[in-house]
Amino acid sequence: MLDEITRRLPDRILMGIVGALVSLRSLALLWGIV
Repeated sequence: MLDEITRRLPDRILMGIVGALVSLRSLALLWGIV
């Protein structure tokens, strides 16, 4: 079970980083419009 978690953790981190970048970019676009 621990093996499964450690194997999936990098994907979770990567998804988190990508999500943060996307939200930051959409915020920047919104500020650009405003």
